[in-house]
Amino acid sequence: MDTTFHKVDLETWERREEYEYFSRGGCGFTMTAELDITHLRRYAKEHGAKLYPMLVAVAAQAVNAHPEFRYGWSEEDEFVCYNTMHPLFFDVMENGNVKCLVAEYIPDALRQVEEIERIAKKHHLKVIYDAAHAFGVEKDGIGAGNFGDAAMFSFHATKVFHTIEGGGVAFSDENLGVLLDYIKNFGITDQETVKYVGGNAKMNEIQAAMG
Repeated sequence: MDTTFHKVDLETWERREEYEYFSRGGCGFTMTAELDITHLRRYAKEHGAKLYPMLVAVAAQAVNAHPEFRYGWSEEDEFVCYNTMHPLFFDVMENGNVKCLVAEYIPDALRQVEEIERIAKKHHLKVIYDAAHAFGVEKDGIGAGNFGDAAMFSFHATKVFHTIEGGGVAFSDENLGVLLDYIKNFGITDQETVKYVGGNAKMNEIQAAMG
């Protein structure tokens, strides 16, 4: 695997001004395009290959065609341009330290809840779904909050349903509910005991009126 690169002198780099401007406030890049993957999907099915890694490989080819996408920082903290960018896959179970899977409720994740649950069960993992914007979303008539060990909904002002700020957790384990009640109330378990590290996660009257 080619991991070579060449150093970039920020003092003389022709894109220095753009770099400094976008570095001050943080910068990301998102691109959306319609692609016909009919033949690629047929090839994957015929050869027993997974479609997602193949799509990543295609995206990597596009990235590597443009040097602007290959800039970054080396392990020695040097600003460099890599000759080739490689998508990396690894087994998160290898070191045995993984305790939980977190999946975002984008449409593809909702279609694959059975596979996510299968992997979690096989490796004895908890499953938490990021259901921030999944109000009213269902799979086969079952609400999004019914999957996994917990599902987190957002009540932020940018969501369909909001209370200005805040969120909610859907869960099936009553013991988890008791723990969450303690954590959202400063970790207090009774009048004299603070057993957990917690915060003040209770909504105020204005938020309650909004929601």
